[in-house]
Amino acid sequence: MSHKKRLKRVNRAVYNILAGRRPVRIALFGLSEKTFEMRTLLAAGLVVIAAGAIAIGAHVNAREEEKRQAFALAEAEANSRAVRVALEPTPTPASTPTPKPAPSPTPDPFAPLRPDVRDARVAELQTRLMELDYMEADEPTDFYGGITKYSLQLFQRAHELQVDGIAGETTLRLLYSEEARPYVTRLGDRGTDVEEFQKRLRELRFLSSRPTGYFGTDTEKAVKAFQHRNKLEEDGKIGAQTREAIYSPDAKAARSSSSSGGSGGSSGSSRRRSMPAINPPNGDNAAAMIGYARAYLGYPYDRGGKGPTSFDCSGFVYWCLKNNGVSLKYMTSSAWANANLPTVTSFSKLEAGDIICFKGHVGIYMGGGQMIDASSSNGKVRIASNISKSSYWSRNFICAKRVY
Repeated sequence: MSHKKRLKRVNRAVYNILAGRRPVRIALFGLSEKTFEMRTLLAAGLVVIAAGAIAIGAHVNAREEEKRQAFALAEAEANSRAVRVALEPTPTPASTPTPKPAPSPTPDPFAPLRPDVRDARVAELQTRLMELDYMEADEPTDFYGGITKYSLQLFQRAHELQVDGIAGETTLRLLYSEEARPYVTRLGDRGTDVEEFQKRLRELRFLSSRPTGYFGTDTEKAVKAFQHRNKLEEDGKIGAQTREAIYSPDAKAARSSSSSGGSGGSSGSSRRRSMPAINPPNGDNAAAMIGYARAYLGYPYDRGGKGPTSFDCSGFVYWCLKNNGVSLKYMTSSAWANANLPTVTSFSKLEAGDIICFKGHVGIYMGGGQMIDASSSNGKVRIASNISKSSYWSRNFICAKRVY
């Protein structure tokens, strides 16, 4: 029997066994029935195992294929999405509005300034008062002291405003406007400045009556007489030119004493406080004069004051020199700058005791960069340091006069 036939019989036998068909022919290869059944069962088991393995492998392959296809699909979708994103224009992100900080309140340039306060605007106020000659030239400060108040009152008096010494809106607007007029004293004015002018007119014999602080008709006549004698415009008012001439050492006195009576009013209140005069030291050298000047530190500034209890800058220099053996007449700052005395034109060449002349101001040089003077902006006799390094003093320096 050929091999193919035998294999065919075996297959049929296995099929009959699996199908449960008995009896079957088992004498295919001359084997006993028991042996044939064992081998047939073994073969059937192998066939079952092989079939199971094939089924399992097919199932596993199917699962792997499903996974592969799912991965491929996901990858394809991701690629497609990436292509769409690349082709689509990138949307501009909505700008987040930057929160604007709350605006700081704008400082009111016309907010009132009152005495005894410190404010940066006080320096501007003082500068403007100095420009209009209501305040003696000096280095401005931020302190609203008594002299700043008094100078503002002079401005208010000249412009027929309420004379309260408070820099309110009305006063400030006029002060900084083109309508602001320079300092002038005239008929009807009252104040310590008028009293000082009357004293000087008496010295020059243009006024015989005692000073009262009121600018009456007799004072007006005396002013006109002085202006006529000194070849000035005869308007009866005391402005910058007339005031400079009145206090000049070259001022011409009246040829005969004035016949004027009272000046037409009661005396105004004095701003100067009572202070004892200081006895002059022995000696006439610069060191003695500076030591004498130091004794007046803190004494009040008073425009037109020549001592012994109050001073303006020229009056302080005059008082200290007068009491230390220097025979010079009272001179204003501009008169000092033009005085026929040895002149120093550089800060670096100053010596102790020199009289330093600035635009509208004079002081006494102490050495070491220090100056002692009657300061309008500080309202008292004080010591200023490092004047050669100060932009204000450097800018306004004219010269110095050597008296020792």
